[in-house]
Amino acid sequence: MGLVQWFKLRYGAPPDKKRPRAAQTAGGMAQEGLAPMQDKPSGAGHERATTTVDQDDRDQAAVLREVLYIYPEVLTLEELARELTFASDAFGDHDRIERAVRDLTRVGLLHQVGPLVLPTRTATAFNRLVEL
Repeated sequence: MGLVQWFKLRYGAPPDKKRPRAAQTAGGMAQEGLAPMQDKPSGAGHERATTTVDQDDRDQAAVLREVLYIYPEVLTLEELARELTFASDAFGDHDRIERAVRDLTRVGLLHQVGPLVLPTRTATAFNRLVEL
């Protein structure tokens, strides 16, 4: 059974047709397809425009460099964010650093112990080898 047949059986209309909307909603298709995506450059028209993925990579690299540079001393997430954003109070700046720490923790390069941000043994070993 094809997707269109399954959809007709399940919903009574092919997927390319409008669907009834829920009460108090705008109806129609969701706008996710029209929303800016991570692979679209920010700073439209700018020759050095970066994608959000590029910016996330830069933030992660900056966080990891800072944590490894200061190690064996440790920083709290707040101290790290303050250090890397030049004490900016902007939510977006702080959020970028939190997201970088979360992503680096997810891939096993950082640990978070309460408010403290620490490099893993893997990250410190790699850093030591790169410096040879």
